[in-house]
Amino acid sequence: MNSVEQAFTFGSLVWMHAIFVDAPMAGTLGLIAVVARTLYPLLRGVTELLMELSTQPYQFCMGVLACNLISLSLRGTLFVEELSWGQAPAMFGAYLSWMIGAVAYGVPAGILLGKLAAPADEKKE
Repeated sequence: MNSVEQAFTFGSLVWMHAIFVDAPMAGTLGLIAVVARTLYPLLRGVTELLMELSTQPYQFCMGVLACNLISLSLRGTLFVEELSWGQAPAMFGAYLSWMIGAVAYGVPAGILLGKLAAPADEKKE
Protein backbone atom coordinates (compact mmCIF):
# COMPACT_ATOMS: atom_id res chain seq x y z
CA MET A 1 0.00 0.00 0.00
CA ASN A 2 2.93 2.36 0.51
CA SER A 3 3.58 2.62 -3.23
CA VAL A 4 -0.05 3.57 -3.97
CA GLU A 5 0.61 7.16 -2.89
CA GLN A 6 3.42 7.41 -5.45
CA ALA A 7 1.78 5.49 -8.30
CA PHE A 8 0.49 8.53 -10.22
CA THR A 9 3.80 10.38 -9.94
CA PHE A 10 5.77 7.29 -10.90
CA GLY A 11 3.62 6.43 -13.91
CA SER A 12 3.46 10.00 -15.16
CA LEU A 13 7.19 10.63 -14.90
CA VAL A 14 8.20 7.33 -16.48
CA TRP A 15 5.83 7.72 -19.43
CA MET A 16 6.58 11.39 -20.05
CA HIS A 17 10.32 10.71 -19.88
CA ALA A 18 9.95 7.74 -22.24
CA ILE A 19 7.95 9.77 -24.78
CA PHE A 20 9.74 13.12 -24.68
CA VAL A 21 13.28 12.34 -23.51
CA ASP A 22 14.72 8.82 -23.62
CA ALA A 23 12.80 5.55 -23.38
CA PRO A 24 15.73 3.27 -22.36
CA MET A 25 16.73 5.61 -19.54
CA ALA A 26 13.10 5.84 -18.38
CA GLY A 27 12.82 2.05 -18.41
CA THR A 28 16.06 1.56 -16.48
CA LEU A 29 15.26 4.17 -13.85
CA GLY A 30 11.68 2.90 -13.62
CA LEU A 31 12.90 -0.64 -13.04
CA ILE A 32 15.33 0.50 -10.34
CA ALA A 33 12.50 2.45 -8.69
CA VAL A 34 10.17 -0.58 -8.76
CA VAL A 35 12.84 -2.85 -7.24
CA ALA A 36 13.55 -0.24 -4.55
CA ARG A 37 9.87 0.09 -3.65
CA THR A 38 9.48 -3.69 -3.62
CA LEU A 39 12.19 -3.91 -0.96
CA TYR A 40 10.52 -1.24 1.20
CA PRO A 41 8.32 -3.52 3.35
CA LEU A 42 11.13 -6.02 3.83
CA LEU A 43 13.63 -3.40 4.93
CA ARG A 44 11.13 -1.55 7.12
CA GLY A 45 10.21 -4.86 8.76
CA VAL A 46 13.78 -5.22 10.01
CA THR A 47 14.14 -1.67 11.30
CA GLU A 48 12.76 1.67 10.20
CA LEU A 49 16.21 3.05 9.48
CA LEU A 50 16.77 0.46 6.73
CA MET A 51 13.70 1.69 4.83
CA GLU A 52 15.87 4.60 3.66
CA LEU A 53 17.80 2.08 1.54
CA SER A 54 14.57 1.71 -0.40
CA THR A 55 13.24 5.26 -0.23
CA GLN A 56 16.36 7.15 -1.31
CA PRO A 57 17.03 5.17 -4.54
CA TYR A 58 13.36 5.54 -5.46
CA GLN A 59 13.42 9.30 -4.87
CA PHE A 60 16.70 9.57 -6.79
CA CYS A 61 15.17 7.86 -9.84
CA MET A 62 12.08 10.07 -9.74
CA GLY A 63 14.25 13.16 -9.30
CA VAL A 64 16.41 12.34 -12.32
CA LEU A 65 13.34 11.71 -14.48
CA ALA A 66 11.74 15.00 -13.38
CA CYS A 67 14.94 17.04 -13.72
CA ASN A 68 15.58 15.65 -17.21
CA LEU A 69 12.07 16.62 -18.32
CA ILE A 70 12.35 20.12 -16.90
CA SER A 71 15.88 20.69 -18.19
CA LEU A 72 15.04 19.45 -21.68
CA SER A 73 11.94 21.64 -21.90
CA LEU A 74 13.63 24.79 -20.57
CA ARG A 75 17.23 24.49 -21.78
CA GLY A 76 17.18 21.86 -24.50
CA THR A 77 19.73 19.63 -22.76
CA LEU A 78 19.39 16.75 -20.34
CA PHE A 79 20.05 17.32 -16.67
CA VAL A 80 22.33 14.28 -16.46
CA GLU A 81 24.47 15.56 -19.36
CA GLU A 82 25.11 18.83 -17.54
CA LEU A 83 26.45 17.20 -14.36
CA SER A 84 30.15 16.94 -13.62
CA TRP A 85 32.19 15.77 -10.64
CA GLY A 86 33.01 19.40 -9.88
CA GLN A 87 29.33 19.99 -9.17
CA ALA A 88 29.04 17.01 -6.81
CA PRO A 89 29.74 18.99 -3.58
CA ALA A 90 27.14 21.61 -4.52
CA MET A 91 24.56 18.93 -5.38
CA PHE A 92 25.25 17.10 -2.13
CA GLY A 93 24.97 20.39 -0.23
CA ALA A 94 21.62 21.09 -1.88
CA TYR A 95 20.44 17.59 -0.98
CA LEU A 96 21.51 18.03 2.66
CA SER A 97 19.81 21.42 2.80
CA TRP A 98 16.62 19.87 1.47
CA MET A 99 16.75 17.09 4.08
CA ILE A 100 17.56 19.48 6.94
CA GLY A 101 14.70 21.74 5.85
CA ALA A 102 12.32 18.78 5.75
CA VAL A 103 13.33 17.74 9.27
CA ALA A 104 13.20 21.32 10.59
CA TYR A 105 9.66 21.66 9.25
CA GLY A 106 8.47 18.09 9.71
CA VAL A 107 9.39 17.48 13.35
CA PRO A 108 7.60 20.52 14.82
CA ALA A 109 4.65 19.99 12.48
CA GLY A 110 4.46 16.32 13.49
CA ILE A 111 4.57 17.19 17.18
CA LEU A 112 1.88 19.84 16.76
CA LEU A 113 -0.31 17.49 14.73
CA GLY A 114 0.14 14.80 17.39
CA LYS A 115 -0.97 17.19 20.09
CA LEU A 116 -3.95 18.41 18.07
CA ALA A 117 -5.06 14.88 17.21
CA ALA A 118 -4.63 13.52 20.74
CA PRO A 119 -7.88 12.97 22.64
CA ALA A 120 -8.56 15.64 25.22
CA ASP A 121 -8.18 14.53 28.82
CA GLU A 122 -11.51 14.60 30.60
CA LYS A 123 -11.52 16.27 33.97
CA LYS A 124 -12.55 14.01 36.81
CA GLU A 125 -15.21 15.49 39.02
